[in-house]
Formats: sequence, structure tokens, C-alpha cells
Amino acid sequence: MTFIELSADQIVLDPGIIRKTMQALKEGKSSVGLIQDDRKQIDARINPDVAFSQLQVDPPIVTPINKERTHFSLIAKYWQIDLIGLLIKINPHEKLNCLLQAKNSSEALANTYADAQFSGRLALSNMLSQEWNAALLHDCFEQRPSDAQFAQFLGVSTKAFQDMRAAQNRSKAKHHE
Repeated sequence: MTFIELSADQIVLDPGIIRKTMQALKEGKSSVGLIQDDRKQIDARINPDVAFSQLQVDPPIVTPINKERTHFSLIAKYWQIDLIGLLIKINPHEKLNCLLQAKNSSEALANTYADAQFSGRLALSNMLSQEWNAALLHDCFEQRPSDAQFAQFLGVSTKAFQDMRAAQNRSKAKHHE
């Protein structure tokens, strides 16, 4: 893979790429054993400035979908299309560094997708031992997610999230006395 600079409005989700990827996963062509991915993401939109910062530190992985190489499709982290959409609303010509995968056989697509999911799950398992400032985390979203959504985002139970937030609130209250 190589780096390529694209404007946000050049990146799309291509149904053909998704179909090829999912078919190859079902046929067992993923290097890390992912067969199916039906997980739902939390339905909470983040702020546009947060979207831009996330795309800078987690570059979209793309492949060209036309001969002129004017449009590219996401091939791994499909959820990034929401971040890209937010960016397009503000500035469709915002430049993003992307990782380009030129070879897009079904097997290559499945491997890239599965590797991205595997890496995400590893990060999530490490996240369970991290502590987040619930108030600052809240500011990343356009509307405040429910406690259940926050808990899902952090990979903990709703009760564990509520306990964490209550402890942070108590700690904050003590500092203001």
C-alpha cells in the first residue's frame, strides 16, 4: 500500500467492492479468520472537527473504482464514510491522506477488511483497561449519546459506565470544595 492525497468528495462506498469483500470473507479468504461481520455501530454522529482529526490519525484505506482514478472506494473501515460525509458538508475539497490499495482482487479486499477488523478488536480489548473522561468524551458527539451507547462505545456494561461517570463526578465535586 502507498499513501495518496485525496479530497474528501473523491471517496465513496462502492456496493460492488462491499459485495466482493463479503463474498470472499464467506469463502474463507481472510488471513485472520474473519467470516462475517454484522456488528452494528452506535448511532451517534460526532462533531465535524472531531471527524477530521479522526481521519487524520486513522487514514481511510481506498481503491480506485474508475479508470480515470477520480473516485475511490473505502475498502476496510466502512464506518469512516460517516466521518467523510461530515467533512464533505463543511469542505468537500478538504485533503485527506489515504492508504491506496491498487490491487483489489476479492481475496486482497477480504484480507484488508479482516486485518482492519482484527486490529480494531485488539484495540478494543486494550481499551477496556483505559479510563475516559466522560465529560470530554461527551463533547465529541453532536448529541449526547445514551449511557448504553457510551457503554457500548467503551466496551463496558451500562452499569460499569454509570459507575465510572458517578465516580468522576464525585471526584470533580471534591476538587471544587
